[in-house]
This record gives sequence, structure tokens and C-alpha cells, in this order.
Amino acid sequence: MGFSQFGCQPPPEFPESATYVGTVEGTNVVIGIVATGDKLVIYSGGGEGTIATHSRWFHGFNEGAFSVVRDAWTIDGTIDLETASGLMLSPTGETWNWSAKYVDDGIRGVYQSVGPDCTTGVVVLDSTTAQGAWCNGTGLFAEVTPMATPIVPTVAGLLVRTIIDDQVEEFLVQPIW
Repeated sequence: MGFSQFGCQPPPEFPESATYVGTVEGTNVVIGIVATGDKLVIYSGGGEGTIATHSRWFHGFNEGAFSVVRDAWTIDGTIDLETASGLMLSPTGETWNWSAKYVDDGIRGVYQSVGPDCTTGVVVLDSTTAQGAWCNGTGLFAEVTPMATPIVPTVAGLLVRTIIDDQVEEFLVQPIW
């Protein structure tokens, strides 16, 4: 019978929206995924030395397995109720495994701030760890960090800061649901 893994009940349905956060092995890159229905939003956030090369947004479709491409970068993967995992492929042919876990605690997740030329992204991995990138659309990137730890988003979003041309900029990023 098809339901042996779940006893006599059918397998649970995917929630309307599911968020996954994790890391890319062998790098300092974080990954955040929001699956809403059959649509995917994926944010890859680089860290020191990879912020400009590995930070980007991907959009695609979720059919349990997916492949999305942006700027000659590819993220392939699979999603189930608890995890998402796959491969990240660079334009030069380098590949890395990545993995992410389902989260729903109101803290961990994928956050954004849409600007006129670029969308800032932040992945919150836990109450003390977040990583993201601000960008201006002309190739300038800067690290984004939370204003305080433990990380506690408010109804308005998560207050973050970045340093641009030796000036501290503070702004809100909102969760993607």
C-alpha cells in the first residue's frame, strides 16, 4: 500500500507557503527558498569575498524538483516537507552541494528590500546568524547585518544595516512569505 510511511493516513500536503534556509557546502554562501504553490523564489547570499559573485535572486517553478538559472548561474534541487537540497553551478563550471531545512518560527527565513535598481536579500539562519547583500544595480554590493542579536523581527520587518562609502545605512527588510 502507498501509505505505509504515514500509517493509514495519506501523506501530508505541502503548506500554502514553505520557507527553507541553509548553506552551500565548501563556501560562505547561504541559501533561502520560499515555495508558494508551484512558484519558487530563491536567494543565494554570498559572504566576504563572494558577496558580489554569489549573491542573486532566482525565480522558477516547484514540481518537487527544479532547475533555475540567472546570470549563467544554475541552482538545481528537490524539495520535500522537511528539506531542500541540490547543486549550485557557477558560470565557470564549479559546483557545490547545498542543503536547507524547512523553517516556520517567524525568525528564520528569507527577507528582502526592493530598491529602484536592485533587491537586497537577507537569509536568517537562526536567532544570531543572518547574512545578506545590499546592491545598487551598478555592480556595487555591501554586506547586510542585523542591527541587534538575538534577531527578532517586528511587524514592520527586520532592521538591518550596511556600510556604503563609509556611511552606515539602516533600513528594514521584509519577510517573503
